[in-house]
Amino acid sequence: MEFEYEVSAEDYAAAMILYRRVNRRRLGASTGGYFLLGGFLLAVGLVERERALSPLLLVALGAFAIWLGIASAFPRLSSR
Repeated sequence: MEFEYEVSAEDYAAAMILYRRVNRRRLGASTGGYFLLGGFLLAVGLVERERALSPLLLVALGAFAIWLGIASAFPRLSSR
């Protein structure tokens, strides 16, 4: 027997939003940590501008960590 089932983008986004809403306590604690880590990496990257490639990598990682914090705080932004 073969089953073919496709999940639409709206159904997937609704399921992810519902999952994150139900598990908010477990996922919500890391949101602040992502913001703090991203802010720290951005600050270090901006202070150490005179080095070669490392400040650019720190700024990129900091921006990514802040985006992870935003995505976990507001799941509708990242689900659609």
